[in-house]
Amino acid sequence: MYTNGQAAFLFLLTSALAPLIRLSYMEMVKLALPYTIGMSLTGVLATIYCYNPKD
Repeated sequence: MYTNGQAAFLFLLTSALAPLIRLSYMEMVKLALPYTIGMSLTGVLATIYCYNPKD
């Protein structure tokens, strides 16, 4: 499942524009890494602080 940002990166990567803007797969991974880390931390913190099982 892709987010809109990932879909946009993949579209650029597979388009004829990729060589013009010097976009490689590793460059795409580097650009997406801060978002991935931020969303992962947000998910973990939300799970820790918001999940209250009924025990």
